Amino acid sequence: MVLATTFRRDEIDRLELLEAAEREALTRRLTALDPDGKEEGKQLESLKLRPAPWGKDGKGAALQYESKYFILTSDASEDMVRRAALRLDQIYSAYTRILPPRLDSPKPTSILLCRSTKEYQALAANRGIPILNSAFFNPERNEVLSGWEMEAIENEIEMQREKMKKDGVARTTAQVLEKKLADGLFREGARRQLATLQHEAFHAYLANCVYSPDESRVPHWLNEGLAQIFEAAQVEAGEIRVGHFDKDAIRRLKERYRDHQLVPVTELLQAGGEKFAVLHASDKYTADRHYQTSLVLAHYLTYNRKLLGTKALDRYVHNLHDGVG
Repeated sequence: MVLATTFRRDEIDRLELLEAAEREALTRRLTALDPDGKEEGKQLESLKLRPAPWGKDGKGAALQYESKYFILTSDASEDMVRRAALRLDQIYSAYTRILPPRLDSPKPTSILLCRSTKEYQALAANRGIPILNSAFFNPERNEVLSGWEMEAIENEIEMQREKMKKDGVARTTAQVLEKKLADGLFREGARRQLATLQHEAFHAYLANCVYSPDESRVPHWLNEGLAQIFEAAQVEAGEIRVGHFDKDAIRRLKERYRDHQLVPVTELLQAGGEKFAVLHASDKYTADRHYQTSLVLAHYLTYNRKLLGTKALDRYVHNLHDGVG
């Protein structure tokens, strides 16, 4: 289920009341939410992980989780791998609800999740990926490579675990406290990395499940604009919240618009990948303008025009591939 919640009063244009039957259905769905995290705990435990090789030479140890749309491999701790796997399951579920798969046999994307930035940079350099990115989708390999600072999170949890043991905290109480600590550290420490991972995973989902490059051409502005919508997706009480942006993001967009710094639409529609790439610090201004304008246009098409997942959008990307229009 995809929910959008917590809107400020000045963001609300109008209210449309639900019919009685719709209100009852919504009440049942809200009642089924997971405010105390017990259901999420069960989901984490039920995920099936298996050992997997890791590193350049394949001699390292990792854990792997496989779903219909992706195969996650990581050398992080089991708890962190489970949390990352569950979050990816949730975000891919959001992808499929808002933009249903178009391809009959989607290819699962390999997602490599490094537990430290240093390790990520080493793997990225080996693959020729610019290390300015903290995550990257390589369409040729159908692979998302991402680096998180999970090593510090794991060390903090282990330190607190040893402290509780030394202080004689009861085992059941220690387990509850440890889970709360892990939940908090995962949310705070992985927030930015999660956003980047969700962004790159959307690129992979679009190419492997919706619009095959062999039959379609998704323009860079649309690909990057949609990826930013899902990049901002958040999990609240076990549910995905998509299409809502924080105050800082909205403020930056308003400033760009006020200062006439957004890209003209005619220019954006023809922009190539180089306009979005940040290979050097000097590229950031141009890339930011193109990213932000892409977000505005993609958000308008998705939520105002409701074109996402329609035949009209299908025709658009297929015609671009065939050189029509």
